[in-house]
Amino acid sequence: MTTARVRFYNAAVREPVQIYVNDRLVVSNLDFLNFTRFYNVAPGRYRITVYRSSNLRTPLVDTWMNFLQNNSYTVTLAGSGSNFWLESMAF
Repeated sequence: MTTARVRFYNAAVREPVQIYVNDRLVVSNLDFLNFTRFYNVAPGRYRITVYRSSNLRTPLVDTWMNFLQNNSYTVTLAGSGSNFWLESMAF
């Protein structure tokens, strides 16, 4: 099976974040201005939920993203204040 490659980047929150994919913890304590390694994932649609590590009750972002086979993605946490979102760049 051909996969997609996905990594995450915390460009917005000046404290560590937790990233869940389909309700499963995938990234723990991603610091501000840091990237994760690339993860190989099956192509498809995924629910991405991001929390501050200090507050796992209220998500910063809870959204769906599609990943296509043979593509690599950087998923960036962007925003400020109380307005955050994910930006996906394929390459």
